[in-house]
Amino acid sequence: LKFTWSTLVVGVAVLVAPRAGALAVPPSSTGRRGPRCVAAAAVPASAGWVVGSVVGGALTTPIVTRGIKDWYADRLVKPSWTPPDRVFAPTWILLYATMGLSAARVARVAGPFCGPLKLAYAHFALNVLWAPLFFGLKLLKAGAALNVALVASLVAVQLKFKRLAPATPALLTPYLAWLLFATALNIQICRLNPNGVPPPPKDDDGDSIPLSGRTARGDGAIP
Repeated sequence: LKFTWSTLVVGVAVLVAPRAGALAVPPSSTGRRGPRCVAAAAVPASAGWVVGSVVGGALTTPIVTRGIKDWYADRLVKPSWTPPDRVFAPTWILLYATMGLSAARVARVAGPFCGPLKLAYAHFALNVLWAPLFFGLKLLKAGAALNVALVASLVAVQLKFKRLAPATPALLTPYLAWLLFATALNIQICRLNPNGVPPPPKDDDGDSIPLSGRTARGDGAIP
């Protein structure tokens, strides 16, 4: 997982940097520099926003990795449509990259401390908080509630961004779709685990028995 994160962070930065200038806002017709010059100057700044967003999101990776290994994979009952664990890291890196690109465009228009970006920063903080809440503290229902708050706040961010950079909310649409899916998954996990994370089963000697990832059937029953 560490290799995946580090490799994809570098890959995203390399892929985004040459294209980041396309998100720059051209200066007024009275400015000396043409749009191409402004776009070229915006590349390092845009790439910085992308890398910063991805790295910020990756800060909780040790908590997620430990949680998956300790209880999420083997002890938690999950719906049959749960994605494989390996899907989450690359998906989140790409989504964090789009968040960074969106923020870069808005910052270019209104500055890094404008009202819409302050709302986006608060949303990002809530996003980073989810992993310690769910994987660290094992608060499944609190994680579901936070997911609902993330969906609502992201819609608010998109509306704010649209006023400054009309094309920017489209960059966040895949993130919104993923959040809706993650919220549904979190809620279903809560339903299948009404008492929270099950304790590890014990054998006759008192040693823990791995469950090899219990998955519910479509009717919610455990095979």
